[in-house]
Amino acid sequence: MLRHVLEVVVQSHVYAGLLLFLGGYVVVSSLYWIAASLVFWRHREAAAADFYELDEEPPVSVLVAAHNEEAVIADTIRHLRAVDWPEVEIVVVDDGSTDATPEILGELARAGPTGTVTWTQQRFGGARGGGRPTRAASAATIATAGFTA
Repeated sequence: MLRHVLEVVVQSHVYAGLLLFLGGYVVVSSLYWIAASLVFWRHREAAAADFYELDEEPPVSVLVAAHNEEAVIADTIRHLRAVDWPEVEIVVVDDGSTDATPEILGELARAGPTGTVTWTQQRFGGARGGGRPTRAASAATIATAGFTA
């Protein structure tokens, strides 16, 4: 019985129309996206090579949250200081570290003006801290950085 129903459905014009529509939809959609991406590339990417250039390079504050990060904090700050940007302020918010993180941050803050390091040792408690860490940043543009071991 079921086999007979399937044979009738497969041989019907509705089934053929549905297969044609679904197959055609994929092909037409793919061609549309290819054509649209070529138009975008031609008008935005190729024609205006300076589209992605900034008129000015604004100062950037990089916020780094730290808690017991003595193993990686120095490398993180060193890499942030090596960023190729004219004015970078590095703000480290130490969330009550109990290891040597505060001492390392103190040494890094005294080390020099390249990528100024300021830090505060205040327990914000993760997400409950709200926007308090961002108030320590002086630039209008704020980025965040994390740690990789």
